[in-house]
Amino acid sequence: QLSAPASLAFTVLAPWWRTPWALFGYAAALGGLIAGVVRLRTRALHERAAHLESIITQRTSELAHKNLELVRLHQLELDEKIAAQLSEEKARLELLRYQLNPHFLLNAFTTLRSLVFSSPEAAGKTVERLADFCRLALTRSDESGASVDDEVRLIESYLDTEKARWR
Repeated sequence: QLSAPASLAFTVLAPWWRTPWALFGYAAALGGLIAGVVRLRTRALHERAAHLESIITQRTSELAHKNLELVRLHQLELDEKIAAQLSEEKARLELLRYQLNPHFLLNAFTTLRSLVFSSPEAAGKTVERLADFCRLALTRSDESGASVDDEVRLIESYLDTEKARWR
C-alpha cells in the first residue's frame, strides 16, 4: 500500500566555518594577532630605548670626565700664565735693581749731603735730576717700547747726577 506523500521541512544550515561563532573566533584571533604584534614591537622599542639610555649615560659620564680634564688643563694653563707673569715681574724688578744700582744711589745721596750745606741750589738741581732719573727708570715699560728720546733723557739725568758728584 501506498501511503500518503510525506513532506519534510528542513533548512540548510551554513557550513560551520561561516557561523557567527566562527566569525567571532576569526575576529578574536585577528585581534589577538594584532595585539601580539603590537606587544612585540613595543617590547623591542622599550629595549632599544633602554639601550640608547645606557649609551647616553655612558657618553654623558665620558663628557663629564673630559670636561673635568679640560677644567684641570685650563687651571694648569692659568697657573703657567701666572707663573710666567711672576717671572716677568721678577725680571723687571731685577732690571730695575740693576738700573738703580745701589752704589749709584749711595753716591748720589752722599753728593746731596755735601751740597746741601755748601750749595743749596745745586743740591736742589741734583735732587731734581735724581728724581727725574728715578721716574724715567721706574716708569718705562720695557726695553723695546722705550723711545730714543726717553733713553737720552734717562742717560742725561744719570750723567747730570754724576757730574754733580764729580763736579
